[in-house]
Amino acid sequence: MDGDLGVLRDLYRLGLRSAMFVAHNTDTNFADSCCSPPKWNGITAHGIELVHEMNRLGMVIDVAHASDATMRQVAAASSDPIIYSHGGSMSIVKVPRNITDETAKIIAAKGA
Repeated sequence: MDGDLGVLRDLYRLGLRSAMFVAHNTDTNFADSCCSPPKWNGITAHGIELVHEMNRLGMVIDVAHASDATMRQVAAASSDPIIYSHGGSMSIVKVPRNITDETAKIIAAKGA
């Protein structure tokens, strides 16, 4: 998909209802992943547009594998709750793939 809104809409029409916001451990052209050097310091203007379109379609946004800045910025941009579907806690194991307690609270505060 790589952030193409037309492809996103096509995938939605085909039944996709949830998508990870980043591509595993690699930055995209709209957001930073957890394990690559920051390229955007979170999400770009196009990333915000993608969040809004996913909200409009009623899709669940999954921020697993996103950088901490990306997770926080997606939570701020989204009008709907988002999820961190899998990973660990940074307070238990300090690796970039895990989520901080503070970011987990921000995501939880979006409601369900």
